[in-house]
Amino acid sequence: MAYSHEVREEAFQLYCQGLNFQQIALRLSETAGGRIHRSTVTAWVHRYGWPERRLRLRRQVEKMADEKWAREAARLLSRLSCLREDILDAAAARPFKSAEGAVRSLAAVQKVIGSLLMPRNDGITLDQLDAVMATVFQVLQQDEVLGPVLAERQEAVLARIEAQLAEHNNNIDSGSSNVVPA
Repeated sequence: MAYSHEVREEAFQLYCQGLNFQQIALRLSETAGGRIHRSTVTAWVHRYGWPERRLRLRRQVEKMADEKWAREAARLLSRLSCLREDILDAAAARPFKSAEGAVRSLAAVQKVIGSLLMPRNDGITLDQLDAVMATVFQVLQQDEVLGPVLAERQEAVLARIEAQLAEHNNNIDSGSSNVVPA
């Protein structure tokens, strides 16, 4: 018996979902309006090269996911670059009068960058936080007034941040101390 292209495509979709040949035959028998035998599905798998086709589709999906992530990363880096320019403009317009003012400003910038880069209900790993912090320090150290102050206080500021994160992780009973809420 000859089956339509649509029936074979439905079988292929079920194959891609991980159903075995018997499950595919049963499912198709329910929807195609006639009994389809397991051996028919087996023949289609070999005749139409479904393993290779499924592999090609998986690779295409993976490639699209990678491309989507690359576009998202570029968008985030663009946003970070704009934020960097805003920070430098603000620092140039209002130089800090004290190291304490610079440190408070750094804390505010950290919150802004955290809210820009991460969804509200998501978490950020400590490695991601380290990367963001390194970027913040790089940006702020370029400022003529803030740069020297940060150079002197960077270790103290980082130690304070790490202590607060450790305290936060101790207060959370989440089972994973490697994630920090954004």
